[in-house]
Amino acid sequence: MEAAAIAIVGRDEELSLVAAFLQAPHELPAALLLEGEAGIGKSTVWRHGVELARGNGFRVLETRPSESETALSFAGLGDLLGEAGNDVVPDLPPPQRRALEVALLLREPGETRPEAREISTAFLGALRALARRQPLLVAVDDAQWLDVPSSAAIDYAARRLRDEPIALLLTRRLIGDDEPLPLERAFDDRLRRVGLGPLSLGSLHRLLRERLDVALPRPLLRRIHELSGGNPFFALELARAQAGEREDQLPETLGTLVRDRLAALPAATQRALAVAAAVQQPTADLVEKVAEGAADALGPAEQAHIIELRGGCIQFAHPL
Repeated sequence: MEAAAIAIVGRDEELSLVAAFLQAPHELPAALLLEGEAGIGKSTVWRHGVELARGNGFRVLETRPSESETALSFAGLGDLLGEAGNDVVPDLPPPQRRALEVALLLREPGETRPEAREISTAFLGALRALARRQPLLVAVDDAQWLDVPSSAAIDYAARRLRDEPIALLLTRRLIGDDEPLPLERAFDDRLRRVGLGPLSLGSLHRLLRERLDVALPRPLLRRIHELSGGNPFFALELARAQAGEREDQLPETLGTLVRDRLAALPAATQRALAVAAAVQQPTADLVEKVAEGAADALGPAEQAHIIELRGGCIQFAHPL
């Protein structure tokens, strides 16, 4: 759901920090990194920041890479430049223009492919050209899944920014013993980390009431808060799953809960979801071409809040 369309619960401090970051142009270039476990709400705060930046006059370049795209060279760079590339790439010096057009699959490489440094220099040139027109926000959700060539190009550019009005807003999922992102080292003291922790019991109660329109008994609410560890995504899933279940039968882990919800879907729906999960930009038409009748089978997954259908496009409700 779009951040502007819902109330963001229990994140007043984090939202204030994002707003302050975007309202301090004299401190740019700089970066803000939102960190936390899966389902903790990083993407929700990130989306809010993206919309806030647009409202503050920033031009936004954004990408939301997935784990399946880490092997696709320059996928992230292609997302970031997108339509903006049409505004600045033609004006770059010829060697840089050629390098970037080859990287973005806009021209044949010819006999020699451009070197990584040529592509990175061209990306830096494109950022500077865009920032001369208006403040620029480079927004990356789930930065840990950026493909290596795109990450290297962004890192190269970030190290060479001086006084340009360019901000970076990043999220990173904490998985365990996480190595620092290259971008963290590029910005040094110009990068601020904001860790998203668990929601309080009161915030969780408000979240469940507003999103699901349910008022749970206090003991059940406390049990959901305990099991979820204050993780809003896990708590929402638990609240949806609790109908007909005793408190001591609720799933103990988020992975178990998600697997159980998928397993409860009809077999045809599971096949349709498998097709959708196998492509970068799934649509109902594409799913139907791959597996006849599959598009009609998506209904139960939408009703179970596993996917959202928008204009024929299929979006999974959460990366998990």
